[in-house]
Amino acid sequence: MPATEAKKLVRSQLSQSRTLWEWISIGSILGILGLMVAGVMFISSTTVSGEEFSPDFFQTRDFSFYRFPGTSWNFSSTSLGTSKSPSSNPVLNHLKTSGASSAPWQVVKVRQGSISETRGPAILIEYLEQRNADGNNFWDAWSSVHPKLAIVLWPKVQEAARRDLYECMPELFQIAQSGIDSDNLAKLATKEILKIAVLRTRVNPALPSDATQVDWGSWSKDFAKDYAEDVEITHLLSQFKSN
Repeated sequence: MPATEAKKLVRSQLSQSRTLWEWISIGSILGILGLMVAGVMFISSTTVSGEEFSPDFFQTRDFSFYRFPGTSWNFSSTSLGTSKSPSSNPVLNHLKTSGASSAPWQVVKVRQGSISETRGPAILIEYLEQRNADGNNFWDAWSSVHPKLAIVLWPKVQEAARRDLYECMPELFQIAQSGIDSDNLAKLATKEILKIAVLRTRVNPALPSDATQVDWGSWSKDFAKDYAEDVEITHLLSQFKSN
């Protein structure tokens, strides 16, 4: 074979060899990138994150953990952020702790992958974060200016929050700002909370964070014991049944 043809053959074989290795390299790179993208998508789809709220202390905190999509199987411990409150002493001083060994936390919002959900406590938090035109906390300032109303309003709000009766919050805050006196605020707030509680018992008598049945009958009688002579409250109480 002439030397020239031999050289051409060698160059052709080398070229084919380089092309093969180039394709192998490209395939390897694409495979690695594909695995990386799949890994990111898997982590994203298994990451559950959100925010939760404590009715005992009016605090919020972030949480996150990993869960297999479409299941309730968690494969990591829960990571909790630092607790913080949108309110200060003018509000917080009127709260009462439940006395439970482990204070309950309620989910405000939760997200897994592209699916997200916002729950009842978000209604209250929106009010607690409300600001004046000067940038100060509205309800902190209101509570300082109206201490007699504040001492009535916040325990009622807290009790409604503990029972997950957040639908009544707009009405409670509207009543509080209506120029009403503290006695009538207490009575009207009790009525509004009972109205939502009646609706709740017809839909779901258990709290989202509580696997046990709530004894709404006993709770309602105790909650409204100071106003049992009120005709409307008596009617509302008659709609509850003890377990």
